[in-house]
Amino acid sequence: MPFPTTPIFEDFSSDLSRWTNPAYGNSALVISQGAVMGTNNANQNAAQWKTLVADADCEMYATVRTIGLSGEGLRLRIRETNATGSPTAYVLVWNTAGGAWSIDRVELGSVTATVASGSQVLSNGDAVGIQAIGTTVYAWRKPAAGAWGLVGFGSDAVITAPGYLGLRIQNATMAADDVGGGISTLTAGAKVTLVSTR
Repeated sequence: MPFPTTPIFEDFSSDLSRWTNPAYGNSALVISQGAVMGTNNANQNAAQWKTLVADADCEMYATVRTIGLSGEGLRLRIRETNATGSPTAYVLVWNTAGGAWSIDRVELGSVTATVASGSQVLSNGDAVGIQAIGTTVYAWRKPAAGAWGLVGFGSDAVITAPGYLGLRIQNATMAADDVGGGISTLTAGAKVTLVSTR
């Protein structure tokens, strides 16, 4: 099962004009040295890609340029609605320093279920991703010098409509780069092999 099936669409080489920034009532993301970072140690910093992903089978991924301090993290959001208020989405939450990750179902701003979870410590230059195919949601990781591997998945049939892609960064030292995503070319029922990337 290949991942990703979509190209990088944002390398943060210019500005954030293609994002609704800030989003969800959080602080705005900023560009620093060709990567995107937060600015607020007391809150999350967030933006939503302005282009609707017109199919519910979708994916999003990003490179972790700097993993940041303990407790900092990256959130990738797919099938997302409502950028200005309380969003609904499937969210990959990755504590970039500690390694704990989860796929959460968020409805109107609140986590209503954890679809999958695990632990995988990251290093600078690793990439992480989330993908939804039908009612299955997958978490992916790529070491800086390696290939993408599936780290976990779960089933959930609550959020089924197409939506937007969103990016959240917790605190002000973690940095992300090379964001990609969009409509996945895979289909429901594709063969899945769980591969350890440790």
